[in-house]
Amino acid sequence: MFTTNHAATAFVIALTVKEPVLVVPLSFASHFALDALPHFGRHPKVKAFNDNFKKVLIIDSALATFLAIVVALTWPDDIWLLAAASIAATLPDMLWLAEPRLKETPGWKQFFAFHHKIQWGERPYGMVFEVPWLFGALVVLFSL
Repeated sequence: MFTTNHAATAFVIALTVKEPVLVVPLSFASHFALDALPHFGRHPKVKAFNDNFKKVLIIDSALATFLAIVVALTWPDDIWLLAAASIAATLPDMLWLAEPRLKETPGWKQFFAFHHKIQWGERPYGMVFEVPWLFGALVVLFSL
């Protein structure tokens, strides 16, 4: 699932639950729930770290950053809770960068195996799932 969807979902969780002790773990868990749904991935033209992958990553990062700025400006009193939720929800994907160094370390090996296993729903046509999810999350978010 794209970072923008993970962040949007975390923002909804943060503004709905409002309790930091619950928001952070729920946002972290939401990452895996979303990754277990059908989503974009395994596209023959988008391989790890090729030019197309980098373009998708840049666009997704720009959209997520724009959304974070809009959310921070809309709910300035909740900025720290929103930031914590967003970091928790996107952290598992950030950890992919450390996988080559950590994948044989006890605990991390199981984490990465689990994270790979739940990606069963990655599909080249996964945008048909990602776009409606984002639209729905944004509708819920801006109705709060």
